[in-house]
Amino acid sequence: MENQKRDFEEMKNRAQLEFQELAQKILEEKSQKFTSANKENLDSLLKPLGENIDQFKKRVEETYDKESKQRFSLEERVKELVEMNHKLSKEANNLASALKGQSKKQGNWGEIILESILEKSGLQKNREYKVQVSLQTEDGKRLQPDVVVYLPDNRTIIIDSKVSLIAYDRFSSSDTKEDQDAALKEHVKSMYQHIDQLGDKNTIP
Repeated sequence: MENQKRDFEEMKNRAQLEFQELAQKILEEKSQKFTSANKENLDSLLKPLGENIDQFKKRVEETYDKESKQRFSLEERVKELVEMNHKLSKEANNLASALKGQSKKQGNWGEIILESILEKSGLQKNREYKVQVSLQTEDGKRLQPDVVVYLPDNRTIIIDSKVSLIAYDRFSSSDTKEDQDAALKEHVKSMYQHIDQLGDKNTIP
């Protein structure tokens, strides 16, 4: 009887041990499968997120690179415009100084403006008009007007350009009415002098 009882206890203990081992094995297998499944599910969730992050990063880098190039190009254009403005201002100042200081250069500038007006009026050089033509008056005096414009019926118009800038510049830059009036009188006087000079020439082609 005692032997049977002992054998039963041993069988019971062995069965419990085998059950525990089997339960442990099943638990480990289930845990491993659960972990693998979770990992696959997690990977399937994180993969699109990672791809979206990579695409976003790429777009940010492309946008930054594009904006950097555009900003650099804009800065270059602004720099060129500033340099051009400085150059034009310098040339304008040089031209103004030259015109105000030398009568010969004033005359040359007036001739350039006159010819530009004729061209924009549709007249062709050396056909409807000529520049610096040598003429002879009735009393034998030789003259050279700036422009001769040829009209129908053998008629002509003689043009001699004159420029009065010195007094006009003082008039434009004067701060007081007294200075403006004085400069204006001087400018009108200069214009009348040019008219008298042209009248004295009595140019007849």
